[in-house]
Amino acid sequence: MKISLYIISFILLCNIVFAAAPTVSVDHTQVSLDDRITLKIVAQDSDDSNPNLNPLSLDFNVLGTTMSSEIRLINNKVSHEKTWSIILTPKHSGTLTIPSLSLGKEKTSPITVQIAATTTDPATIPTQESTQNKEPIFMQTTVVPKTVYEGQAGLYTVKIFYNTSVREPALAIPDMGDAKLIHMGTDTNQRTTIDGKNYQVLEQHYAVIAQKDGILELKSPLLQGYRLDLTRSDSFNNPWQPFHISAPSVSLKVDTVPGMSKSTWWLPSTKITLTDSWSDKPPQFQSGVPVTRTLTLTAQNVTAEQLPSIAPKQNKGFQLYPDKPVLNTDSNGFQLQASRTEKIAYLPNASGQLTIPAITIDWWNTDSNSPKKLTIPAYTVNVASAVNNATGTAPTPLSLHNDTVQNIQPENSRHWYQRPFVLLNIMLTLIWIVTVFLWWRSSKPLVMAKAHVSHHNGEAIRTMRQLRSDLKKACQQNNALDAKNALLSIGKELWPYETVLSVGDLAEKFQQEKTRQLLQELESVLYKEATVWHGVELWALLDEEFRIKAKNSTDPHDVLPQLYLEEKK
Repeated sequence: MKISLYIISFILLCNIVFAAAPTVSVDHTQVSLDDRITLKIVAQDSDDSNPNLNPLSLDFNVLGTTMSSEIRLINNKVSHEKTWSIILTPKHSGTLTIPSLSLGKEKTSPITVQIAATTTDPATIPTQESTQNKEPIFMQTTVVPKTVYEGQAGLYTVKIFYNTSVREPALAIPDMGDAKLIHMGTDTNQRTTIDGKNYQVLEQHYAVIAQKDGILELKSPLLQGYRLDLTRSDSFNNPWQPFHISAPSVSLKVDTVPGMSKSTWWLPSTKITLTDSWSDKPPQFQSGVPVTRTLTLTAQNVTAEQLPSIAPKQNKGFQLYPDKPVLNTDSNGFQLQASRTEKIAYLPNASGQLTIPAITIDWWNTDSNSPKKLTIPAYTVNVASAVNNATGTAPTPLSLHNDTVQNIQPENSRHWYQRPFVLLNIMLTLIWIVTVFLWWRSSKPLVMAKAHVSHHNGEAIRTMRQLRSDLKKACQQNNALDAKNALLSIGKELWPYETVLSVGDLAEKFQQEKTRQLLQELESVLYKEATVWHGVELWALLDEEFRIKAKNSTDPHDVLPQLYLEEKK
């Protein structure tokens, strides 16, 4: 009899242990490199932890994760089952292993999958026409010109066509290897019609700069997210389905630098300019008195780092003191525009006629495919002697391009408006009058502005109180939809400058792990097929979080500290 009891107890114990272990499965064990795999993990009566997906990043991209929960009541016994569906894409071909994943104190079993390499046969690569099929979302990539030199920028264009709603889109740019990719300008949106279907088109432009000669394969970006699939919008299926798309790779032929240009600074561009200016116009040189020269080099289809130094290293008769160059790279949406500005202080240490040497920039015109030179010619300047302190007379300043002496009128022969001290006194008087007037005008609006801010802060407090009341009511009534709407409204008030589109976005904003878990469960009720939700515990935790946030505010009576003040800045 005792032996029978031991056997029954052992069997029951085994059932409990096996029931606690999570099960894992995949929808396919043999796929191609462009296909995706759905990994499913099912746990019975587990704790509130989620599986650790970090080990997957070695061989797989994680496109999305959904979680559903189900509560069963059988023979007065409650069981709680959670299911995680994880969408994966392989990073490379071969035999890959989905590693063991931790779920609380338990671990899943590893699974081996076979990944076949995608063919590179041109006949099987989709063309622009073949991608314009029945797919609701597809991508196209192009590069122009097809042949460039090392360091020359090409225009890489990405177009995303879609005729369905898309949620949480994310575009991942792959590593281009021996090329540098620079996003240019603002993305554009337009409409087009293909085979009688209307599409929205998101267009992005990149500058691609190859660093090595040869054939460069530009891999397509990867777009992933969730798209609306109305064919699955019933009470048992989630209409938001994860997706990932890419386009075929495009080739770019990169030629080596021409032999005649290897001995000079390599600057491939379609157009360059060089401007020369002085702090005095025209500059007047006097021994011992510095004069600042500004040189600016601009070029198209290159970055500022590719521009050569333009400041002269030395100049006979002058001490040169260069500032740190200012580099800037911009774009007009279709091509790069780079500039390099250098300022040099010229301090004459001699008088008489001195020569400012020529400045020559060697560059390669990619339009005419030929070498070019840009030169600022040398010129002669006259440097006056230092001021004679014994006599108090000033030297005669000379023009930059003119060897003829220009006599200066004596101080006592000038008109009143030619005397600098008179003009300076007039300017200071005007500035003082304007300052007094502005101070008088600003005193009253300052009080009104403070009252206006207080009025807006009062409105914000009333809005937050109403939203919190709506959230409390929804949670106490276990109304998941109303709770979601109130939470999103609160999120927009608390974080006005951040994207808050779902309850999942809000979950990361709160400090307590339990609060984040309950928000994820609310998300699963709304979108992941869960059927039971209780909101009382969630409201208790959120109410505590709101009180902590209000307590930490700069104003103890303001739930949204500095919200409206920041808008006025």
